Amino acid sequence: MRFYEYGDKDAKTLMLIHDSKRGWDKCFEQLLPLLWEDFHVIMVSLDGYDDLETTSFKSVSAAAARIESFVRKELSGRLYGVYGAELGANIVCKLLSDRKIRIAKAVMDSAQLYSFGILNKPAAALKTAVTDKLRTTASPLLLKLAGVGSTAARDKAYSSFVGKESLYSAYLSSLSFVRGLSEKIGKGDVYTEFWYTKGDLLSQYSAGRLKKLIPSVRIRVFDHDISNDRNELYRAIAEAISPR
Repeated sequence: MRFYEYGDKDAKTLMLIHDSKRGWDKCFEQLLPLLWEDFHVIMVSLDGYDDLETTSFKSVSAAAARIESFVRKELSGRLYGVYGAELGANIVCKLLSDRKIRIAKAVMDSAQLYSFGILNKPAAALKTAVTDKLRTTASPLLLKLAGVGSTAARDKAYSSFVGKESLYSAYLSSLSFVRGLSEKIGKGDVYTEFWYTKGDLLSQYSAGRLKKLIPSVRIRVFDHDISNDRNELYRAIAEAISPR
């Protein structure tokens, strides 16, 4: 795992944790010129998702533990803001549950607070196979089904170097980590937001489940996926993280 830092280290620290399909650069690099003027930005590059390393992703819990260790050592155990997308949002949930570091504001974008029980392993294997196919396909039909439309958009949405072992571990642990969440997740004074796109029924279910754990969480529903719209994603993050 690597941590890439940008901006003024005396500014408030904002950590971003990427999703399961691509590394930090494809997920967030477009945001850097907008964010580093206001924040000390830390981009987390998860194990298995950095082409400069030969590691593999292990689990949501293991990733959270590595981040906690970094924050305690390098940032005196404190983060002003943290934003996680999908897999990254699951890791943010685990950080909030562990309460081993101090976080002022947290945004979970499409966290997966659900499980398929005994079907978790076949579900993770199926999703791994589908992702592996979609990130290399040139079929117009499959590109349309993937919501990317073109091979250029596909290459922005997926990191082809990520191994299938890491994909499988990311998907499986995302389906099982919810069982280990502590009731502590709803304690303390962390400002939290949960985001999802209208029509995403599993994320809608997850939002309801998180609301039970954190009654004060603000639920935001977007009419469309804002993850690839630099300006809209920046405005949403800035609104959630900026001092109130």
